[in-house]
Amino acid sequence: MSFCASLFSGDVEKTWCSSNLYVPSKRNSVFDAASMDPTHYFMPLRKVDCATLNQWREGEDTSILVEFTRATADVKLGLLRYNFWDQQPKTLAASRWFYTDPNGKRPPQPLDVEDDDAVEEVYQRGLKSGIGPDVSSFERSFKTTYNGGKSYKVVLAEVQEGAVKASSSFPPDPTAQLPPPPPPPSSSNKVYTLKMKPIGVQNIFSPDLQLQRGYGEYRVEGEAEEVLLASSGPAKEILFVIHGIGELVWSKTEVSFVPSMIEQMAELRTDIQKRQVKDWKKERKAAEEEAKRTHQVADLPPPPKRVEVIPIVWYDCWHTGTDMKKTLDAATIQTIPLVRTIANDIIFDVLMYQQPELRAKILTYVSRSINEIWLGFCSLNSDFRGGVSICGHSLGSVIAWDLLASHAEEERKGASAFIGEGGSKEMGGGAMTTTAGSDLIWGPGRGRADSGGAYSTLPTSPRCVWLMGSPVGLFLTLRNAHETIAGTTDFNLMGETTKLFNVFNPSDPVAYRIEPLQLPMGKKPVDLPAPAYVPSADYSFGAIGGVRAHLKVKQHIDAAQKNATKAIKVAEKMFSKLTDQMGVGGARRKSGGGGGGAPSPDLRGPRAEEDEGEEEDGLDFSLAGHGNKRLDWQVQTGVLDSELISTITAHTSYFNNADVVAFMARN
Repeated sequence: MSFCASLFSGDVEKTWCSSNLYVPSKRNSVFDAASMDPTHYFMPLRKVDCATLNQWREGEDTSILVEFTRATADVKLGLLRYNFWDQQPKTLAASRWFYTDPNGKRPPQPLDVEDDDAVEEVYQRGLKSGIGPDVSSFERSFKTTYNGGKSYKVVLAEVQEGAVKASSSFPPDPTAQLPPPPPPPSSSNKVYTLKMKPIGVQNIFSPDLQLQRGYGEYRVEGEAEEVLLASSGPAKEILFVIHGIGELVWSKTEVSFVPSMIEQMAELRTDIQKRQVKDWKKERKAAEEEAKRTHQVADLPPPPKRVEVIPIVWYDCWHTGTDMKKTLDAATIQTIPLVRTIANDIIFDVLMYQQPELRAKILTYVSRSINEIWLGFCSLNSDFRGGVSICGHSLGSVIAWDLLASHAEEERKGASAFIGEGGSKEMGGGAMTTTAGSDLIWGPGRGRADSGGAYSTLPTSPRCVWLMGSPVGLFLTLRNAHETIAGTTDFNLMGETTKLFNVFNPSDPVAYRIEPLQLPMGKKPVDLPAPAYVPSADYSFGAIGGVRAHLKVKQHIDAAQKNATKAIKVAEKMFSKLTDQMGVGGARRKSGGGGGGAPSPDLRGPRAEEDEGEEEDGLDFSLAGHGNKRLDWQVQTGVLDSELISTITAHTSYFNNADVVAFMARN
């Protein structure tokens, strides 16, 4: 006898799976409700993590780091826990045998440990015995509970010609290899496979489930890129991302149109690392072509080090169990629940942050979270010598601004903690915590907010600060910061090496510019310099980072209109001055004022200080930080983008915008 090719012969390592750990987020639009409940099926871990877990032996430590230390697998308890953010642990399973959905709507699912061992025993005994056509003794009537609690027995079934195909990956992997060929046939020419048949009259119409040995070929999104980048050493940087308003709502599984911050950061991490690899391959190819052209040995660049992305989730520090939240829930009228949820769980976040005590509580929570995660990451990655960057989205950008400005103030006082030589953490004399009392949180240029309490500083000055869809411009205006920071040239938000980027979509109703606050007050919007464009991520316009053709045309048209408006203003001023001077001269002649005549009109145009326009060449905004001249960066829109339609998604689409991802990866 012989077995179907889907029953791999020889040694098969167990494939480790977890419930929904690596399922990519499909909740990107209100029309895209989840077609499968992700809590009801398992997906395989990365192959590199499966290999690590399969090396575990009895008596060894049951806690094993996976996902480049982002998670810990407890092989004894069958749990996978996250190390750097608060998320419900996932169920962990390891199996050689998997059953497949006859309708192909779900990936292969693992049997539990006891069932897996029992099926493997049946399979091995059958191989050794060389059973012929009479397969009745090969049946094994044990029960397992899958598919809504139905019970099954495993049987050996003859395969009709062409009826069974080898298992494929889920989703299909275009690079997958075909499974190994079946073992050579014995005396019988019949081919057999293992199936799970439902037990009981009530399940008579339930379909059989095909069993396969080994998961088959599969690919986990982003694994190849991260493994390649990790080959160059530890991470070069940690990017901490602070969420904005409404995360309490977005994190609920029943909300399908906006992914949670944790889901978004998993995708952002993968996208940044993919961009790193893509740019590296382009650089490598250019080096090879240059070496070929000059007939020299190519000096090929090594892969860059990876960027680690970690979400900072703060909504729980006041939404859960606080007296104010309980009072708010009690005072809420129990009608129009959707609108009440928007008011209580989304809009109220902004009102809450305006209260000094609650603001201090959030700043304390966020800063301490960053410090604890930093220490944990350094502990689990002892060779890490990289830096830190901070990103804030929506209200999270205001939190980042206040926190970083506070850190800058403490840094000037010498009170903050820093990373010493060799990457070790120096935390002497209570450096991690400061008591603000009646002191103030200083925004750039003294755009300050009352702190209202104590909060922690940061472990080190960040290299980059990203503000996404940020209302910081609005908050600074409300804090009367414009007059103070206008024209500031010597203020730096976070130290000598920090860069600051205010990235916004022009259709985002929450986002505001910051550059105008560094210019003199009273300027009209038409006289302000246009924001810089976030460079294009693709290579179709020559050098990396160009402006797309339709926007380049728009830039030229806007510049021409601006120059024409400026020329008209110059002409009007010249004509007005000439008229005034001629009128004065005529009055003098009429009154017999002598022979001086009218003075020569000043035809040089308005002086520089009278020019209401702002030359964009040579602009240098000091708030942009080290090596940066521009602070405001506008996302490039499409040719047919509608402002009205884009408004719906603009505020939540920064982290999946290819240009923004590439901009972050390259900076």
